Amino acid sequence: MNKLLSIALFLLLAAAYIACTNDNSCHENRYVVMTSNFYTIKNDTTKTFTVDSIWVKGLGNDSLLYSNSKSVTSISMPLQKMNDTSRFVIRFNTIYDTLTVIHANIQKYLSLECGCLVTHKLDSTKLSYTQHKVKRIKVKYDNVSTTKRENLQIYF
Repeated sequence: MNKLLSIALFLLLAAAYIACTNDNSCHENRYVVMTSNFYTIKNDTTKTFTVDSIWVKGLGNDSLLYSNSKSVTSISMPLQKMNDTSRFVIRFNTIYDTLTVIHANIQKYLSLECGCLVTHKLDSTKLSYTQHKVKRIKVKYDNVSTTKRENLQIYF
């Protein structure tokens, strides 16, 4: 009788364990950032640009994304999930520029356990920035998702 009870208890615990495991979609990459690469134009040729030292801070939150990072050729910045505007202060050595990005937030339902993933669509007509160090910013790819693609091209 004890052996039969032990087997039944084992089968019950095994069934409970299997029922409580998460599906694989929760393990997908859920990190959504806007990627910006740096460029310069010399003699009509576009070249990758390396910034000596950079600080990047999101405005409207306390996020310091880069703090005195050295030899940087690209940056990744998360966009606001609850607002349609994201602003960043970018400091190149001692020169400051501000970047404002207007975007639509798109919720993608993953599952009951995982919830939603928020991706973004950039509005390239409403991109604004100061031009102290930055000369021009161009939207390369307007969909910001978990796939690492170049969204912005920042020219110096």
